[in-house]
Amino acid sequence: MEMPFNHHGHVLSNALNYHPANLNRTYGVVFNTVDGDKKLEVHYELTVKSLPSPHDGYLLFEVEKKDIYIDHRMPDLMIDQLNAACGRVIYPLNVLTDKNGVFKGVNNIKAILERWTALKIDLLRYYTGNKAEQVIRSMDSALNNNRHFLQSLVRDQFMSLYFADVLAVYRKIGVDQFDISVPLMPYQLPLQYKIRQIFDDSTTDNGTVSFIRQGICVDSRSAEDIAAGRPVAMSAELMNMHTPLTGTLHLKYSIYKNDGTINSITGNVNVDFGDRKRQLNLQIYHLREKDPAADLIVPAAENKTVEQTNRKKRNGFFSFFN
Repeated sequence: MEMPFNHHGHVLSNALNYHPANLNRTYGVVFNTVDGDKKLEVHYELTVKSLPSPHDGYLLFEVEKKDIYIDHRMPDLMIDQLNAACGRVIYPLNVLTDKNGVFKGVNNIKAILERWTALKIDLLRYYTGNKAEQVIRSMDSALNNNRHFLQSLVRDQFMSLYFADVLAVYRKIGVDQFDISVPLMPYQLPLQYKIRQIFDDSTTDNGTVSFIRQGICVDSRSAEDIAAGRPVAMSAELMNMHTPLTGTLHLKYSIYKNDGTINSITGNVNVDFGDRKRQLNLQIYHLREKDPAADLIVPAAENKTVEQTNRKKRNGFFSFFN
C-alpha cells in the first residue's frame, strides 16, 4: 500500500529511556475540529503527575483536568454543563501504564464510583428532563461497568494520544507499518489508520527529540457505518451501500531526551466521508510556567430543565455531534 511519507528521519544514535519518576507537569490542550461547514474549538488544561505504583511492572499517574472552554467560553447550555459535570467526576484519575507509558487501566475506580454516587444525587435534583436523565443514566451505566468505562477512556482524545505506544514502537526491531486507533470526536468510535513512525534524534534547545507519525485511514467501515455508529462494517450487507473512507494522519511527538516524557503533541488527522470532510487539528503542550498546577474548582449548576435552556440560539459542544 502506497503511503504519503515525506519526512526524513535521522539514523537512531542514542537509546531513549522512559523515566517519569519526577513527572509533575501542566499541559495545555487544544482540539480544533472542522466537520463540513461546522467548526469547533475545545481547550483546557490538565496536570499529569507520577505516583508510586502499587503494582510491579506498571507505572501510575494522576491526571487532573481543569475547566473545559468551548470556543473560548465556559459551557453555557445546560446540556453542556451537565456533560461537563459528569466528566469531571472521574478526576483525579489514576492511570496505570506499562513501563513504556502505554495505557493499561485505572487504579481508583472505587473512589470514582463513590464520587459519582454523591454527585448523582445533586445532578438529579438540579437537572430535569429526558435529555438530562439520559446523560445521567449513560454515565451511571459506564461507571458501573469496568469494561465500558475503560473503553470510554480509550476513546478520550487526550488519553489516546498521551498514553500511546510511541516509545514501545521505538523499541521494537523491524516494525515498519502498524495500525493505530484515533478518535476524531471525543468518546466516539475511533478510526483505524495505518502509519509509520520516524525518529528524529536532532536535539532542540529545549532538550527534546521528536517522533513523526504519518499514515492513511484504513478503516474497513463505510461512511454509512460511521453515520449509524456501527463498530464493524455492515452497510454493504444491510443497505447495499459502501462509501469507503479515506484520510490522512500526521502527528509530531516532542519528547524530552533526559527522561522520555512528552513535551508536546501536535498535528492533524482527517477523514473524508464522500459528502464532507472532518479534520481534527490538535495541540498538547507543556506549560512550564504553570508547574505544578492549582486545585480544580467545580462550579455548581442551577435548577433548570435541559429542554428549556437548549432553546438558546448559540450551539453548544454536544450539538456539534448532531
